[in-house]
Amino acid sequence: MSSRGHISGSLLKTVVDVAEMTGVCRSDLLASMELCDEQLESSGFRLPAQATIELLKDVIARSGDQGFGLLVGREVKPGSLNSLGYALMSAKNLDEALKIQKAFGGIISDCAELKVSFKGDFIVVSFTVESDDLEAVRPLNDMFMSTIWNYSNWITRTDGKLHAITFTHPEPSYKEAYTEIFGLVPEFGQDACSFVFDKKFLEDPLYQADASLNALMQERSQTERDKTKSSVSVYAAVAYQVRKLLPVQKATLILVAEQLNMSERSLSRKLRDEGYSFKSVLLSVRETLALEYLRDKDLSVTDIANKLGYRDYSAFSHAFRSWTGYSPKEFRETK
Repeated sequence: MSSRGHISGSLLKTVVDVAEMTGVCRSDLLASMELCDEQLESSGFRLPAQATIELLKDVIARSGDQGFGLLVGREVKPGSLNSLGYALMSAKNLDEALKIQKAFGGIISDCAELKVSFKGDFIVVSFTVESDDLEAVRPLNDMFMSTIWNYSNWITRTDGKLHAITFTHPEPSYKEAYTEIFGLVPEFGQDACSFVFDKKFLEDPLYQADASLNALMQERSQTERDKTKSSVSVYAAVAYQVRKLLPVQKATLILVAEQLNMSERSLSRKLRDEGYSFKSVLLSVRETLALEYLRDKDLSVTDIANKLGYRDYSAFSHAFRSWTGYSPKEFRETK
């Protein structure tokens, strides 16, 4: 099962910034994900959670740091969280900040839900990106847990102490990095990613509490949330899945709908509402990939036809000529 939801461009920018700080080439990283800085700077840009997982995986491969997700949380600033960051910062206390996060957190990420519960003198705060593949979502859960904890400490200035912390993934090789960030060894392989701390911290006034600023930032967060709900593109999510599944000959409506946790009927309807059909998305992705593959001289045109799911070179050539006016061989020779 793939992870659902999206991540905001502002948080992704912090991911890329931190990757660059660790020595990863920024331009190469962005190019590998078909991203650019202009997208990350755009207030409305959001990347599917599954693509964000691929981004983190790429950074880890390039940097060699399995605990990279934890590093991101240490560098998150108010701007990393858009208007929500300033709303949290200017809240009256941590209790109010958690309520604001629960209400508007979706503008930063809607791939998990903030949950708050009480156990005696303790409060339990959880935020768990769920997946059948716990290893795949490990860096994402690392990033969110580190972000929540480090940002909470920054806005409270109390250097709060945790009673316990849990993660869903098995114990990783970099266990000491968790101790450095959270102050204790987590319990791994649990049902949720969660913090447990003394509820007395909820009422402590925040360092930068500002009622006027908070009201303004909550209003902006409300506007951003409404805009986000209406702008998440099903086309983009489908195109991403098609791009991933095409090379393994599995880019069918049935499988894409399964990856997005939708029925075929629901997915087709949502695409239709945006003015597309599954066939039109498939053709668009095939055209984009064909142009990319043809620039790779190590791939034969027959190999490319196979990777794009065509039954033979003739069918691929016919489609490619309808897009560009050239056959694939002519395009490779002239471009």
